Amino acid sequence: MINCFAFDPIGPQSSLAFLVALGVFIVALTVIRKNFFGRLYFIIGFVAIEGWLALVLLELLTSDPMCKMTWAETAYFFIALLPTTWAFFLYDYSRSRNAPIGLLRLLALLVAPAIIMAMAVTNEFHHHFYLAESHEFKVGETTLVEYHHGPLFYVASAYLYAFMTAGFVIALMGWAKCHEAYRGFFTALVLITLLPSAGNIAYVAFGVTFLGFDPTPFLFAAVMIILALMIVSNRVFDVTTVAKHYVFHNSERPKLVVDTQCNISVSNSAFHELARAAGRQGITNLREWPELREAIQGRHEPGSHFKIADRYFQITAIRIDKPIANDDAPLGNAVILHDVTPLKEANTAFERALERAEEVNRLKSQFLANMSHEIRTPLNGVLGMAEVLSHELTSREHRKMVEVIRSSGDVLLNILNDILDLSKIEAGKMEIQPEPFSPAEIVRRACTLHQIAAEAKNVSLHVRIPQEAGPMRIGDPMRIMQVLNNLLSNATKFTEEGSINVSLSNISGKAMQIEVSDTGIGMSREQTERMFEDFEQADGAITRRYGGTGLGMAIVRRLIDMMAGRIDVSSRKGIGTRITLLLPLEECEQTHISDDTFRASAERACRNKTVHSPAPPALKPSNSSIKGLRILAADDNATNRLVLGSLLKRAGAETVLVANGREAVERFPEQRWDVVLLDINMPEMDGVQALQAINTMSGKTGRPRPPVIAISANVLEKQITQYKAAGFDGHVGKPFKGADVQNCISDTLAAYYQRRLTVLPHP
Repeated sequence: MINCFAFDPIGPQSSLAFLVALGVFIVALTVIRKNFFGRLYFIIGFVAIEGWLALVLLELLTSDPMCKMTWAETAYFFIALLPTTWAFFLYDYSRSRNAPIGLLRLLALLVAPAIIMAMAVTNEFHHHFYLAESHEFKVGETTLVEYHHGPLFYVASAYLYAFMTAGFVIALMGWAKCHEAYRGFFTALVLITLLPSAGNIAYVAFGVTFLGFDPTPFLFAAVMIILALMIVSNRVFDVTTVAKHYVFHNSERPKLVVDTQCNISVSNSAFHELARAAGRQGITNLREWPELREAIQGRHEPGSHFKIADRYFQITAIRIDKPIANDDAPLGNAVILHDVTPLKEANTAFERALERAEEVNRLKSQFLANMSHEIRTPLNGVLGMAEVLSHELTSREHRKMVEVIRSSGDVLLNILNDILDLSKIEAGKMEIQPEPFSPAEIVRRACTLHQIAAEAKNVSLHVRIPQEAGPMRIGDPMRIMQVLNNLLSNATKFTEEGSINVSLSNISGKAMQIEVSDTGIGMSREQTERMFEDFEQADGAITRRYGGTGLGMAIVRRLIDMMAGRIDVSSRKGIGTRITLLLPLEECEQTHISDDTFRASAERACRNKTVHSPAPPALKPSNSSIKGLRILAADDNATNRLVLGSLLKRAGAETVLVANGREAVERFPEQRWDVVLLDINMPEMDGVQALQAINTMSGKTGRPRPPVIAISANVLEKQITQYKAAGFDGHVGKPFKGADVQNCISDTLAAYYQRRLTVLPHP
């Protein structure tokens, strides 16, 4: 064997074998880092081809025929190993798995190649592998051996061809069954699997050689290198590359790639189906589809929808830049068509549902407004006549009956106001109207409103306001008054004995704090957690005993939220309740705020919460005297005319009552009226039309028209705003009390004559 290591100078054949072996080794180092199915057998195959090429190189480098035969016989271990690993690799890859080396595979990988090598290396003893006729010959300066094959060679070849055939069948079955994304790869496998087999058959059967040598190892090396390059370039084995193919060709979204000349370089089956549906089957250039070309080139509005057949699409065009950007022109665009038909249909359905919801909400608001008007009108008759009767009756028992009527009417009015307020909040139509106000004055006036009701139950109402009243604040005094009215109303209602305490903390630099505590029935923790929910009260027994809708505190919480404030509740059943309001209202400089402003805020708040107190034995007249005023009043409802006439007569006013706007216009020129009261909804001529006619008549005579006040059951903020915009100087909501009418007339007259800098004429 020592003589077999005496090598000849390197020739062309040995140089080629060395370079091929070196190339295979370098490629193997690169591939070993990749992860793919059948990787273990692919690496063993590299070892086998490297071993085979190494022994081929040794055979080429020696000139001794016996040494050549020795190296050739030793190579049969690797020659037998290579087809075996190739078949195992193809089997595992086609099944997408990495199978461990079991017993049968171990026998095929080690035992069978060892037996075949043993058959070859013992040839000198039996000459059944290579016949004795094998002899040497020269190719240039290189000595080669021409082998004559014996029966054992063909036995070994049959074994090896069995694995080569198995590999070919596996590759062919993979080609037939594989997904389109893998079709190209399995086609390559079928072809390159045939390549070494074809070369070996040509060598054995027809004596075809490569530079005088068996071409099989070189062909196998070429196959391994080709596959390795495919692995390295991520074109076959890498899941990312296959996934990209799937993402493009198997996507349900139509996709295509177009160049700068609008040629379609590639497109997927979804695009083909879309083109067929649009009558553009077989299209190869977007110039044949101008609408789509314009949409891709961005000539449609961003976010707009492009209709194709009965579907709507949104188009995304991704610019493909040149590898070397020598100008701004791209290579083309990758285009994705997003089917937004379901989204568009959903949006259309949503818009229709929104329109229906808005219509329902409008109808609901209209219904509430109508119901408010229809309920307030007869309620005005009930409460108004009850007030008139309370002044006329002298019997204590009769006065008590009238008081029950008034109390029941006030409860009904409160329920109506709560429902309207909650409806406005839910519709987002309630607004906070900030203006400067004095917190101390708001608290003081709210407590004054509830003082009589508390005293009637022998409950003391204490108010603690610091001597230093603190800064003025900017907020909505009407809504704050409404909140306080709700809290004080509840405290009065649920306190049978003891006291109610109200305190104000208005320190500069801190949030304004108002605390209302009572010694009433109190609540459990569970009841406290539910108290701010709509239509919730502590329990059914409390509802039956004390009444109420359960809306008051829900409205309070939402109003406090609208003012960015906080409300905290502490309560113990049977002990009492403490409610704390924190309002982070902006401070402002001290400004004089008239009593009229406070009165207006209080009146607006009281429209939302009627504070009813038992009537004292002798009712005091209002401070707002309207005695001697000449008043023209129009209302189509006879009951309302009776109530209004009785209240105004008792106040000392000289009143002319008419049934509609037309009659008011006809009576207007008869004398110089101090005030005109007009109902809004009247037949023949409504209040707004009557006001316009009065304005026209006043303009013709050159005399300033008197103040005109709307007196209506329409009490929503937007309605009152509309009436004032139409030219009314004031508004009285139904149901009204005598004091409401007197105060409104007095305040309106004061403002009216102050604007004109004149003195109110005395009759």
